[in-house]
Amino acid sequence: MISIAKGQNKMKRVIAILLTILIIAALSACGSSESDKETASTPDETKATAESEGVSLQLQEFLDSEVGKKMESGFVSGAESDKCTARCYVDGNELIFETKYTIDIPESSFESVKESILKTMESEETVSSFDSMKALIGTYVSSDFKLRCVFLSSDGAVIAEKYM
Repeated sequence: MISIAKGQNKMKRVIAILLTILIIAALSACGSSESDKETASTPDETKATAESEGVSLQLQEFLDSEVGKKMESGFVSGAESDKCTARCYVDGNELIFETKYTIDIPESSFESVKESILKTMESEETVSSFDSMKALIGTYVSSDFKLRCVFLSSDGAVIAEKYM
C-alpha cells in the first residue's frame, strides 16, 4: 500500500523539479542566439499557424523544442521511480502530464490516494508552479490550451486528474 505522506513528498519533489526546469528554460530563452531570433516567428505568423494547423501542433512543437524537452525530462525524472512512470503528451488543445503507478494500488485505496494527490495539486506551491509553466508555454503557443495532470493505476484506471 502507498503511504499518503510519501505520495505528498513525491509530488512536492516533482513540483520543485518542474519549477527548476522553468527557471532554466526561462534563462535559456533569455540567452537565445541571433540565429534563434532570425528563425523565430512573428506574433502574426504564430497566430496564422495556430489558425491553420491548430493548437495541438503548436503544443507538440513546444514539446519538441529544447525548452519543452527540458521540461518533459524534468517532469519524467522527478516523477519516475520504482513505483511510477511518467510522460508528457499532447491531446487536442491539452498538454498532459501523466503519472502511472507501476505498483498495484488496491481499488479500496483509490479515494485516499486521490485525496492526497488533489491536496498536493491544489497547494499554493503547485498552483504557482503550473501558472509559471503555463505562462512559459504561452510564449510558444498563441491559442488557448490547457494543462492536465493525470494519475493512473498500474492497470490504467484514472485515480485522479486535475486541470491546472
